[in-house]
Amino acid sequence: MKIRSSLDVTIRWVIYSVAVVVAFVAGATALMALNGEREYWKNQIAENYKYQVLGLVKDEFFKINEQSEFLRTSNTVYSYTKYRNLYGLSRVIESRHLEQNDITGVLVQDVGGREVYSNSKTANNLFKSMVDMFVPVMDSPYEMSRDHGFIFVDGRVFLYSSYELSGVNRDGPSGQLTMFKEVTSHHVSKISQKLGRRFDIQYTSASRRLMRVSYSSGVEISVHDIVATTRDIKIEYRAILPSGVVQPASFVVYFPLEKQISDHWIVAVSVCLFIFATILVAWVMIRQFVMIPASKVAEMITDESGFKNEELTNLPTELDEIYKRFRLLYDNIERQNRFSEQLVDAIGDVIITVNIDGEIEYLNPAACEWLGFEEKKLLGEPIEMYITTRDKQHETFSSWLYKTNIMGHRVERTLRLNVLGRKNVCYSCDIICQPVDLNKAGGSESTSVVVIRINSTKRCNRGMKACKLCD
Repeated sequence: MKIRSSLDVTIRWVIYSVAVVVAFVAGATALMALNGEREYWKNQIAENYKYQVLGLVKDEFFKINEQSEFLRTSNTVYSYTKYRNLYGLSRVIESRHLEQNDITGVLVQDVGGREVYSNSKTANNLFKSMVDMFVPVMDSPYEMSRDHGFIFVDGRVFLYSSYELSGVNRDGPSGQLTMFKEVTSHHVSKISQKLGRRFDIQYTSASRRLMRVSYSSGVEISVHDIVATTRDIKIEYRAILPSGVVQPASFVVYFPLEKQISDHWIVAVSVCLFIFATILVAWVMIRQFVMIPASKVAEMITDESGFKNEELTNLPTELDEIYKRFRLLYDNIERQNRFSEQLVDAIGDVIITVNIDGEIEYLNPAACEWLGFEEKKLLGEPIEMYITTRDKQHETFSSWLYKTNIMGHRVERTLRLNVLGRKNVCYSCDIICQPVDLNKAGGSESTSVVVIRINSTKRCNRGMKACKLCD
């Protein structure tokens, strides 16, 4: 039983350990796979949206160009600029653009770069700072050119686009027109709708208070940083000019995670718990339907009382077959034992078994009757205390038992005996001492069986002593 219980506990802990290890490995594998998938997903969408962001920014410049198309090609504006007609420019530009469109400001310069007209819906000092970046320093050379880009000033972002005023059928430009458009939350929302993701422009260099970034020579958009939170993934794109200059603000795209990808920790833990629970449920079922029935069968096999007290049912097919075979074997042995016991009890000869020390281990009813004492008084007592020989020429009981117990010899004798319970009777007997090895009740081992057949009986008043009359 101790071995079985120990084996049961060992298997249980092995199953628990295997469940923990397998669950941990599965969870860790799932976590690594999800992390890898998430990193790939983040990097992939960052690359995919990089060109879309740049394309949408270029679209905003194209819209400014569309809004300035009338002014660039208007002969009226061409003439007003050439002849520096401030009033005429003010009337045309303010009515058509600053009032009706979302243009933030307009700057008109002559061919020398001198300011002809400027106006803005924003603060004068702020707009003055922006205009100063387009007007050349006195006596410095100035070349008109088509240009577009960003102006970053005091935490605000403006798009600008510069074009030559050519008019229609004119020999040469009369000046240059620059239009400004502030990137407000309204414009950011429009870009977000087109992109399908939340878009924003945020400063990354607070030290750059005022800066003009021209996109005319091209610009490269690169993924600067990817930050994942529990709610979204923020991808920051940095604009780098061919000269290596980095603009002070980045384009940021936010990707919500609610529908894109679930929390990888929850998935990993769920996989871990599922594997662990599956192994435990499998173990409980195996233990309930295999281990427990098998232990009961083993217990009945090792403890014969189990077959007497109960009968097992609903066993698995293989265990039920084993149980039936052992049950049949036990019943046959039980019947044979009962038959043997009844046969021994029915025999009139005296049958006594003794251990290595010559102490009585078993007696049949005929032996108890002959010795004159109850069985419980005789068990464990030395056989020589109850039986003595009356023949001087023969060995004593101790010598016979020594030959049988120690030397393993069979001893046969015919002689007269006296018993303690009937001192005045002399018995003529045939005696056989046979070495055996039988396990009996009480945990002792019987090493010899003594069979005594009584041939004749004579009364004698000499008690346990030898007498001439009997001799």
